[in-house]
Amino acid sequence: MFINYKFISKNISLFHGLLSFYIAFGFLLSEGHQKVLIGLIPSMYGNWLMDDNKCIFTRLEDHFSRSPDKKEEDSNPKLEEQGFITRKINSLGIPITNETGHKITVLVGAHTFIQCYFNVIIPTL
Repeated sequence: MFINYKFISKNISLFHGLLSFYIAFGFLLSEGHQKVLIGLIPSMYGNWLMDDNKCIFTRLEDHFSRSPDKKEEDSNPKLEEQGFITRKINSLGIPITNETGHKITVLVGAHTFIQCYFNVIIPTL
């Protein structure tokens, strides 16, 4: 059976990019989107805490980016240690560490959560 792992990996990366954009700027959308983000962002942080600061989509992308005939030791461990945001920023020619990328991600996610919380929950009190 022929499975195009590169195609799957690219689509996971595209979805992950769109989800990251939604998390970063979703507070600018309607109240319905903000309610979704109030649940999505803590779920995302919960996943990170349980999975050594790695998103499930990053893990899936790493899994499918390896061809099935490659062994684990043939893959690039330095690239797989990086998170999604760190990879994207590094691909733009801005060298940052994985720790800095994680801090950026936490800051952006926390900002969006606080904005949504104040727009949705506080007015009902």
